[in-house]
Amino acid sequence: MSDNLNKRRITISVQGFIDPLLKDYRNRILFILDNFSEIIDGIEIGFFLDQIKDISKAFIDEKVLNALEQFTYNTIHVANRSSTILLNEIEEVMQYATKLFESKTINHISYHLDLFEKFDYIQFLNDINIPLFWENLGNTAVFGNRFQDMLNAVQMYPEWLVTFDIAHAMEMALKGEPEIEKYIEEFHFIIDQIHFSWPENLYSKIILDKNFDTAHSLVHLKKNKYQNFFDIIKKIKPKVITIEGVIPPGEIGIQLVHNEIIGINRDF
Repeated sequence: MSDNLNKRRITISVQGFIDPLLKDYRNRILFILDNFSEIIDGIEIGFFLDQIKDISKAFIDEKVLNALEQFTYNTIHVANRSSTILLNEIEEVMQYATKLFESKTINHISYHLDLFEKFDYIQFLNDINIPLFWENLGNTAVFGNRFQDMLNAVQMYPEWLVTFDIAHAMEMALKGEPEIEKYIEEFHFIIDQIHFSWPENLYSKIILDKNFDTAHSLVHLKKNKYQNFFDIIKKIKPKVITIEGVIPPGEIGIQLVHNEIIGINRDF
């Protein structure tokens, strides 16, 4: 791992890959190494809390661990989709995060804000002081998507940093929450990571499947809004920009990721 942790990093989320051949997380991580290792700084390993039993297989795979070691900034990102949050699943996540952090394979772990009620327990399990982040949520969440939820999180957990999902904030602005500039004004000092995507399906001419839908697209595909978007988020100056837009299968997906990174390096 690099000692220079002050530079801005570009990472890519494994959860964005939709190629059926990459359904297995092991294959996704090895695919990222083969195709993007020269242009990104790391990988975000994102998953739902109840997937930890399956995801843990990747965390002990020697080829996966060797692949992750080729990058300088890897992270774990934990989401929730269950009405019942099981403590043993949180414990297992933190066990693997501890091992990976101790071996300098990951740099931080982030949690969806709807896991807020378990933040005390997460802190209790975090006995080696892995940097902890929370992420604001979008219009499908029942908690953690309001501006007030974020204010409460900052007040109660001031030592946590923020993974700011811009697409989620834009979604919630349409529901009556503040515009994105308000988030930046209030939270810029603790936003260390951005989830970078556009909250709209921009793939109609790329993925010719009428049943395909997504709420997260690669940003450079929204050409008429592109520069305004960058002018806003430049004010944040995050340490990590994580590409979270959906990535189509095959060569076209590889090229789209390259185009996204070209745009980030040129305009951000």
